[in-house]
Amino acid sequence: MAGIITLEAGDLSLRLSGRGGAILDFRLGGRALLRPGPDGAAPGDSACFPLLPLGNRIRGNRFAYAGRNYEVIPNAPPEPLHLHGSGWLAEWTLAEADQGFARLTHTYDGPDLPHRYIAEQTFTLMPDALRITLSIRNTGTAVLPFGLGWHPFFPPGAKLTAPAEGFWAEGPDHLPMGQTAMPADLDFTAPSPLPLRWINNAFDGWSGHARLDWPDRSLTLTADPLFSCYQLYQPQDATCFAFEPMSHLPDALSQPEPGGLHPLAPGERLAGGITLSPAAVGALS
Repeated sequence: MAGIITLEAGDLSLRLSGRGGAILDFRLGGRALLRPGPDGAAPGDSACFPLLPLGNRIRGNRFAYAGRNYEVIPNAPPEPLHLHGSGWLAEWTLAEADQGFARLTHTYDGPDLPHRYIAEQTFTLMPDALRITLSIRNTGTAVLPFGLGWHPFFPPGAKLTAPAEGFWAEGPDHLPMGQTAMPADLDFTAPSPLPLRWINNAFDGWSGHARLDWPDRSLTLTADPLFSCYQLYQPQDATCFAFEPMSHLPDALSQPEPGGLHPLAPGERLAGGITLSPAAVGALS
């Protein structure tokens, strides 16, 4: 996919890149709804990138499934563990586009992961919302666990509402250490600002509904039932934060069942989507 594609609908605009299948910018008039990324940005510096065939890190760069042992290759040096799957580092192909719609595709056949798949991501921009869908089909020869998610970055200064039942503490190597009591400053049952410190925690039992409120705009995120978890990340300098809808827990391959990932037989498919609905407070500038 050469260059950048721009979608427009009413006061909403969206800029996409084939590099990582990433969003570079999403705006309501002149107001940024995601952290803007420059043209040519690496996925980690973009506004949002997809997570597939799983999100977050793989403990020890190995996992066992259905009686077989698998090793994976670190893919984001100097990070020592395999991170966020393969889709965010791939070049996606623009399969279809018009003024308010784009469909990107991506095929993976190794070598960093044992998974083989075809993925599709669609973006439908309406005057009042952005709908994003993600699907993945197992093209390999073995049953393997798959998961989906997104990694959107947001501008700082928002109050977050995102009710969840469970909280996972962060342990060594940024992996979840276990479920613990919800800290008061990370309880987002009611609208609350993020504490101004490092945050990197998983939440499960999520309602699928989140709202972000800045002084001049708001954004409601509604996820399909597939996405029952989210990861909340904020760097130490609190210059942005990420709210990541996920179908599974981080380090899911080390969890029972395994951790919300979905076993797909060859030819089987997993799909889901999220809707981002913005609103302005006061007149657009």
